[in-house]
Amino acid sequence: ENLAGVPLVDIEFPLFAKAQKLNKRIFDIILSAFLIVLTIPFHLYYIAFRKIKVSMIWTTNSQHMRIIYYQSNFNFIQDMPLLFLVFKGSLSFVGTQLLDISHENPDLIVKPGLAGLPHLSNIESDSIKEFEHYYAMNYTMMFDIEILLKSLLHI
Repeated sequence: ENLAGVPLVDIEFPLFAKAQKLNKRIFDIILSAFLIVLTIPFHLYYIAFRKIKVSMIWTTNSQHMRIIYYQSNFNFIQDMPLLFLVFKGSLSFVGTQLLDISHENPDLIVKPGLAGLPHLSNIESDSIKEFEHYYAMNYTMMFDIEILLKSLLHI
């Protein structure tokens, strides 16, 4: 907010710095490309037999995004199509929880991700803002890697 042109509070989130955003994007592109290549047989199988389902989720700026899941009993197989959205830049590996549009608009500030602090805590959608702010204030690449490793061990 401004008072006569003077900023009252000027908070900079490390996550939104240009260098940090570029590092995070490069990390997402490299890891998603590697995993897409590694999982091509699964993608071909599920697409060929049309074992897919479509859902809508909330993204930043109160917008919706259509995502595709594979119909499987295993979460890691269900989420494989999301790798393409990470590669495209619509999602991130580490971000906020994927919220279906049946939930009230959460007004997200962090891009939705496959893993994140809300995923590790199994929280209700009401508390996501607190996790988003903590993540944005304390963001580092090592923090992302730590969240990814904890998410893999949490499965």
